[in-house]
Amino acid sequence: AWRVLTMVRSALGISLSANGQAPVTVAYNTPDAGTTTSNPVDMGDLTANSRHLDADIGFFAFYDRALSAAEIASTYKAIQRLMAAKGFAV
Repeated sequence: AWRVLTMVRSALGISLSANGQAPVTVAYNTPDAGTTTSNPVDMGDLTANSRHLDADIGFFAFYDRALSAAEIASTYKAIQRLMAAKGFAV
């Protein structure tokens, strides 16, 4: 089954939402770790540590701001309808 993941990165940590649920935040060990170029976000592959995503990425989007919990839920529902119309379960 497909999963819809929403991630927000800030100076304090990373918030992750799965399938439209309320986000869970994991704090960084040091302040501002998420705001420097020495801490990039990798999509699907991090060869430096031999970490690879063993899955398919259907689509993704980047926003210039954090989405609210309501926007995350609404986006999930829209993706769910789109995928259902194509015959995929989310």
